[in-house]
Amino acid sequence: LLHGADATVWPFVRRAAERRWSTRIGLEDGKALPDGSTASGNAALTAAAVAIFRAGC
Repeated sequence: LLHGADATVWPFVRRAAERRWSTRIGLEDGKALPDGSTASGNAALTAAAVAIFRAGC
């Protein structure tokens, strides 16, 4: 299981996607979406992470 905090959240999500590792994300890890905007909640963070996995990173 790979997960980051704040600035490392999205690089680690991408790394997990590339390597097909498990990851997790939530507001306790960071509040920013990949584009730098503030997430409205956990669902927005999860949707962004799922999009990265579906894109194959």
